Amino acid sequence: MNILIMDWWEAEKYIPKNPTYAIRILSSFQQRDPKLRFKSLQPSSLYRVVHEYFFDDTFPEIAKPKEVLFSSSLAEKMLRDFVIGRKGCEDLLVHCSLGKNRSPAVAIAFNDIFSLGENGFALSRLYDRSNWFVYNTLMKEAKRLGIK
Repeated sequence: MNILIMDWWEAEKYIPKNPTYAIRILSSFQQRDPKLRFKSLQPSSLYRVVHEYFFDDTFPEIAKPKEVLFSSSLAEKMLRDFVIGRKGCEDLLVHCSLGKNRSPAVAIAFNDIFSLGENGFALSRLYDRSNWFVYNTLMKEAKRLGIK
């Protein structure tokens, strides 16, 4: 499976070339105010699954009261959604606001958990600013669920 990691601007303009599973990561303020949400992805029958998840780019030690911290329950939901929806998809598109922290963490974890075919070490070096709390939470939850 090809992994595409993008920011919101790239994702909104992107037109898939293959059957695609898309993960859109939005911030908590976008959940509270739908007017602030990203625009829709380009209309395409090649988007087989599009999921939106809301959490902030933060860590337990520094999270502010209104921020939504990534959780084990959200990790479980994302993993279960992917197990069900990935069949027939050739590409995995993951995007967040900047495409530097949350989306690479999710994409790298999914690659490592589901053996998607990308070089996980190379991805982790390329996206060294990834949110490793998100990555570690996904990895722990996958292990608990027996996925990896």
